[in-house]
Amino acid sequence: MGSAVDKVTAIFEDNGWTVQQSEPVSGAVGRPNPSRVVFLRGKTRLSLLMYAWNITHEGKGRDGNNYRVQATRAHKGDLLSEAGRYSIGVGIDTERDVLAVFDAWTKRTTGKSNSVHIKRTLLDAAATNGYSTGGPPWDARAACRFDNLNPLPRWINCQLERRFVGVKSIETSIDGAVGEITAIGTGPAGWLREGDRFALVDGPEKRRHLVDDSVWRVTAVDTSVKKASRNERHRVHLRVERYARIKNSVEMINSINDMEAQA
Repeated sequence: MGSAVDKVTAIFEDNGWTVQQSEPVSGAVGRPNPSRVVFLRGKTRLSLLMYAWNITHEGKGRDGNNYRVQATRAHKGDLLSEAGRYSIGVGIDTERDVLAVFDAWTKRTTGKSNSVHIKRTLLDAAATNGYSTGGPPWDARAACRFDNLNPLPRWINCQLERRFVGVKSIETSIDGAVGEITAIGTGPAGWLREGDRFALVDGPEKRRHLVDDSVWRVTAVDTSVKKASRNERHRVHLRVERYARIKNSVEMINSINDMEAQA
């Protein structure tokens, strides 16, 4: 049937979607990751930058009995994003006839051929119930049976909404109402895009506190990699401006704790 991207577009067509566009960013047929894909059905239009792979078992070296996609692609560096398109990763589970999806923006900094891990319970629940979700907001997964893609556009729309999270910074430089924050790239800060918002937090979970009384808005995002022995440490750098003052710090901390409890 061709590439994993071809398989995904065929599954959408089987569910009544029209494929208006499917073209590799590389321009090469044999290098489909990522591809610009547009699906149409009725008044619904999904404009995607799609990466797709087959799901495989995690194999040796991992506890449990879970799965992954090996996120190879036709370009160097971070997973790509484009204005006007939602960047999505799709895993194909042919054993259960299930698609698993994740936010490619969140996973953009995890290596040139990184693995994205998918829990067996997520795939089993989708196979049984038709649809399932899992993970914290900043590392969310969804899965649906091949014959039940209807919930997927709603999940994608939720990912497009304005994001808010608590961020623990490594370095903070604030000058009045603007500044720059550096944080671990694979944590909640890596989920944020331009226009998203966050509060600065510190301390362990049960004694977490706000660093200041501000909600900060992201005005620009950059990433960097620092090599430490065999490992790469990914950092995200956020340029920010003050968006609002926090009126109720207890309520804010409780909201952030509730969000992190989903992890």
